[in-house]
Amino acid sequence: MRLSLIKTAAVAVALAMAPATEAWAQLPENGAPTRAGTKIVNTATVTFTDANENAYDPVSESVELEVAFVAGVEIAATNKPQPKSPGTGNWIEYTITNLGNDDDYFQVSANAGAGITVTGFSLVHPDNAAEGDWLSLVDFNTLLAQAQQHRDYVGNNGGWDTPQGTPSENTELVFYVRFDLDPDFDPAAKLEVTATSGRDPQESDSVDAGDATLDPEYVYDVAVTAQDATQQRLPTANPADVNQQYQAVFTVENKASGSDFTWTLSVDPGANVSIVSVAGTNLTGGPTSGSLTLNNGQSVDVTVTYTVAAAAAAGTTEDLIFEVASADDDDVSDSAQTQVRVVRPSLSITKQAFQTRNGDPIAAGGVVPGATIWYRITVTNAETNGADAVDVTIEDVIPDALELLGTDEDASNTGTWSITTGTNGNGETVVTIKPVDGGNDPRPMAPGETGVFWIEVRVR
Repeated sequence: MRLSLIKTAAVAVALAMAPATEAWAQLPENGAPTRAGTKIVNTATVTFTDANENAYDPVSESVELEVAFVAGVEIAATNKPQPKSPGTGNWIEYTITNLGNDDDYFQVSANAGAGITVTGFSLVHPDNAAEGDWLSLVDFNTLLAQAQQHRDYVGNNGGWDTPQGTPSENTELVFYVRFDLDPDFDPAAKLEVTATSGRDPQESDSVDAGDATLDPEYVYDVAVTAQDATQQRLPTANPADVNQQYQAVFTVENKASGSDFTWTLSVDPGANVSIVSVAGTNLTGGPTSGSLTLNNGQSVDVTVTYTVAAAAAAGTTEDLIFEVASADDDDVSDSAQTQVRVVRPSLSITKQAFQTRNGDPIAAGGVVPGATIWYRITVTNAETNGADAVDVTIEDVIPDALELLGTDEDASNTGTWSITTGTNGNGETVVTIKPVDGGNDPRPMAPGETGVFWIEVRVR
């Protein structure tokens, strides 16, 4: 009996995926889709032998596919509207995320409801943005379309920083939309912002209506500033003379909602300053309280007219305090003050006699006929709490026992003076000294100024 050995041919078939050289693109992290342009090579290989175990070369076939670009975009409002109230200068921050599989740029559009006016778009945070950073929609989209400059802002999610092929997390674009709200805007109105792929305009996303709903909460804010922190004033001799009435100016700004305010004016301690009037656009009442109407973003200068008591001593201080409060929110108010300091001119005079102009003292026992004497006159206007002294006139009457030889002013004088000689009604010689300007016209004597003068005489 012949034994037949039957060998069954064994055929092994294996399928393999050959990885491409762009490993990161083939195996994206963070859930990113495979990058557009990636070549995917898929190879099927057959290996086999025969019943006698002869060797044969494997047989394979490959198919290469290229990943096409697929746009993907998501937009979200990433903060609440600021400052969350009707008026100007409100803004919302938006973030665009690139969900596509390659770099892309984006275009935006805005659909504003009734009572909402979009006034600009910016890549700069509003706290740091200059007016020139806020662009129109057309200019803003032109900026975003400059892919070479701005594509890095919106690189593919998990993405690729070409050409190095290294991952980049810079996949988001943050921008800001500025808008105005009418005082009577509909709280149900919405500001809808849409982001559209620049490479595939069919792909877009609009901010979720709930996130973009404007907060109708009213916020009240007012600011008061004093034009002058301190004013130095002379006493008022005639309160009816408008030239002796003084003015302090306070600026009031409505920085948020509402338009109705109340104001009060007080003087502390109040013994030496009297209020004449308070005036300003849309301001009523007075002289110590009233109402003010001021729309959001507007400001007004309030002028307080006052007088200073004629008997007020130099150095006396009084505070003018102007306060403004919201008529809609008792917790919102602001105030500013101007300190009024009373000033007065205060002149002192000294007169000394010397044997010579060098300051040699008069000889013991007195002067003798024929002797020459030098008189030094010193006049000072006090500096502390001082004021200009006007119509200053120094007169020195020369007795009959003295003969006037000459006059002069000291080299230490800082101002210009005139020195004249004449006679009075009694026939006496009079030396008259006055402060003058360069045109020889009278000038005031400033606080802290000192004038020193010399008069030379001979004893008859």
